[in-house]
Amino acid sequence: MVLSRYNNLNAHKRTHGRRPPSYVVRQEDTNLNFAKCTLTGCSFKAGTPSLFVNHMVTHVRQGYAVSCYCGKEPFKVVATLKSHFRRKHSSLQPFTVRDLQPLAPAHASVSSFELDMNMEDVSTPSAPASEPTSDLNIEMNVEDSTADAVSTDDFLKSFAMMLLRLQSKSFLSVTTLQFVTEAIRGISDHASDYQRKVFRDLATKYGIEDHIRNAIEDELFNNSLHDIAVGDKGIFRSDHMRKKYYREQFDLIEPVEYTLTNGVQTHKYHYVPVQKSLQTLLKDKSVQKLYNKKGESKENVLRDFEDGTVFKENEFYIECPNGIKIILYLDAFEPCDALKAARGKHKILGVYMALGNLPSYCRSQTDPIQLVMLVKDTTLKEFSYEEILAPLFEDLQSIYDTGLPVIMDDVPQMLRGCVVGISSDNLEAHTLGGFNQGFSGAEYYCRFCYARKAQRIQGHISICKERTCDNYDKDAEEADREDEPVRGVWESSVFNRMPNFHVINGLPPCLHHDVAEGFLPIDLFRALKILVKEKWFTWPYINAMVKIINKGSPVVIREIKQKKKENCGFS
Repeated sequence: MVLSRYNNLNAHKRTHGRRPPSYVVRQEDTNLNFAKCTLTGCSFKAGTPSLFVNHMVTHVRQGYAVSCYCGKEPFKVVATLKSHFRRKHSSLQPFTVRDLQPLAPAHASVSSFELDMNMEDVSTPSAPASEPTSDLNIEMNVEDSTADAVSTDDFLKSFAMMLLRLQSKSFLSVTTLQFVTEAIRGISDHASDYQRKVFRDLATKYGIEDHIRNAIEDELFNNSLHDIAVGDKGIFRSDHMRKKYYREQFDLIEPVEYTLTNGVQTHKYHYVPVQKSLQTLLKDKSVQKLYNKKGESKENVLRDFEDGTVFKENEFYIECPNGIKIILYLDAFEPCDALKAARGKHKILGVYMALGNLPSYCRSQTDPIQLVMLVKDTTLKEFSYEEILAPLFEDLQSIYDTGLPVIMDDVPQMLRGCVVGISSDNLEAHTLGGFNQGFSGAEYYCRFCYARKAQRIQGHISICKERTCDNYDKDAEEADREDEPVRGVWESSVFNRMPNFHVINGLPPCLHHDVAEGFLPIDLFRALKILVKEKWFTWPYINAMVKIINKGSPVVIREIKQKKKENCGFS
């Protein structure tokens, strides 16, 4: 076994039933009351490890080379001195930058030293302990400053958001994130040492007295923001402390675990309450500014789902135009490599929610999309959607009946709402609606009309009868009674039990699958071939236009390549 870090070596030694040598308390460690400063001319004696280390670090930062009480060679760098104490004397009480106390004279007790101190009791290496320094009293408590408290809080929140984004969006593991925080701490220590040196040089240049310089230096550098964040006692020093801060400072909504059993096996899934998610989302000021701010619709222009006849004829939103518009999205994904042996073993169905009251450019981004539920595919095979989605249906019914208490523009309101649509691909939409899931071999393959397989082959789809809520209910009722599909309907959809929702009007087509990856590439290329054949333009002209479009567009369009015909030897 190869161990690259000292801490890993210590952890490995503990597995063999013995403690590493660095954790053994030495005899000299137990006599810290007699640990005298090793610097010539200084009579300071330490009562605790923190005071001794604080005193030695101060000497190093003043430019002196100091030795440890165990006889180790002199240290000239603060980081080396700290590393020595962490490794060789870790059995003692740990020290941190935030715990460092002011320099104490030999006759003083530890409890007498606080942030508000009298500087005449402090002795420095440049002045003997018997000589009093200036009578100047310096107040060092800066926590009463409102501006400093606000800036510190803003810094910590920004730092926490950075760590949270690295872990949630960049998929950094806990180990990697811990390495990042430790690296930030190391860089901050080096920067702090450099700033101390610059400050001491400037203080010497402008003739600032030593005790004043030391007081200002300790106040500026001993409680830096990086030490508060990632120091030895920093808020983000470990994964546990980071999660604790997230729960306390951010609007974290804990998922609720539900258990289903079939008498043989127990299945679990997690649900994030929709009501709490909506309340947290609507509490955001930026969301309130964009709520129902979509501008006026133009006649005969389909810009959003609100421009369609389905929404315009919705009686609920005619009565409550300011109501909450909920858009659900369902899709399954593979957390593991879908090409290996784990394929399908860990498949998960994700249920997500978007707020339809926001403009479309906001809904297309991932940040406003809220997670609702995660269910394993094995659970879906054992239990029905009605059993699994029961807590979601209960919350949606409550929002529709009684409303959701929110504060919009500093005014308490009760906003009612319902689901306006469920976005998914065609296969998932047919599964949710209880339609045929086979598109190539099924007789009735469409969820919008009664098109049959023979009509599709002959190209007579335009004369097919459209599906409505009434004829769907009749087909579903007959299918449930006969236990076999009726005109493409296998069963009545459980989603019709949601208030003010029906799968005929609530499962819109997917433009990406049906248009961009469906008929558009084939039909568009056929149209271009006809136009080129009739000499409206040529292929080089089209490619020239594509190059012009690519210059000002982030989306690169590929040029059309022509197949060269063989001339069979004829010129």
